Order: sequence, then structure tokens, then C-alpha cells
Amino acid sequence: MTKIYKYTIILAEYQTIQVPKGATILCAQMQNDNLWVWAEVDTNPERETEDRDIYVYGTGHEMYYDIPQRYISTVQDRGFVWHVYEGL
Repeated sequence: MTKIYKYTIILAEYQTIQVPKGATILCAQMQNDNLWVWAEVDTNPERETEDRDIYVYGTGHEMYYDIPQRYISTVQDRGFVWHVYEGL
């Protein structure tokens, strides 16, 4: 069965999250003062998990252009603007 789950991330330049293998990260948003990513996942309990690399850049901050990444979302928090990417 497929469902949409959310995973908390932090405002850090680099981190990993663990999701079911094959999950599709859909977007990132602030909710209740926390940063989250939403992903479409297969909820089969026998499904393996995998680590996903997440990058969060502030506007004007240098990015890792030598690492392939996919843009997820731009979010705003208390006057700051953050851009969330997934490593490929």
C-alpha cells in the first residue's frame, strides 16, 4: 500500500534521513516551528529502508555543485529563506 509520510529534518546544511526503499520525496515545509519533508512511501512491512541525503541551503549560501541534487522546495522561517535539495 502507498501512503504519504512526513519526516522531520533540521536546518543543517547536510543530513540523512531513513525512508522506505523507493520512496519519492514530494516537498518540504515548516509545520509547528519544525522543518519536514513529505514522501510517498510503500508501507509494505517487508520493504527495506535506505538513507537519503538532504541538503538545506540558506539564500546566498554556497552550494555543493559537485554533488548531484534534486530541488525539493523553498521554505520560509522567521524571516529566513531555506532551499531544500535531495542528493541523487
